[in-house]
Amino acid sequence: NIFEAMRDHGNVMAPAIASLLSDLKANGMLSKTLVVVLSEFGRTPRINDGGGRDHWARCFSAMMAGGGIKGGTIVGASDEDGMEPAERPVQVPDLHASLCHALGISLSKELYTPQGRPMRLVRKEASPIRELFV
Repeated sequence: NIFEAMRDHGNVMAPAIASLLSDLKANGMLSKTLVVVLSEFGRTPRINDGGGRDHWARCFSAMMAGGGIKGGTIVGASDEDGMEPAERPVQVPDLHASLCHALGISLSKELYTPQGRPMRLVRKEASPIRELFV
């Protein structure tokens, strides 16, 4: 039932996200609230033997709105089959840098693990996705 399930997910998620964004905007909160819809992996464009789709780290989508994000902006595209990035690939560290930038968090910020080891929030070589910001 993968195709029906995906339609059902879209029928639930699209109006829910639209309502959230509309409500935030109507209440003057959208400019200071970052909304992110993202998962840890994309899904393979192929259906497996069990009728599902496996994790696919090579190509996935994310949606960001509010919090200084320029509305209506699309960055990148996959190939026809959703197998690989075809236009303007974005690396995960650059997505992390974009989230921190939108939230006003320094890209060089370090946190400490429970063991006391420093951990950077964003890799040194990462930079925010410039097309996303006004």
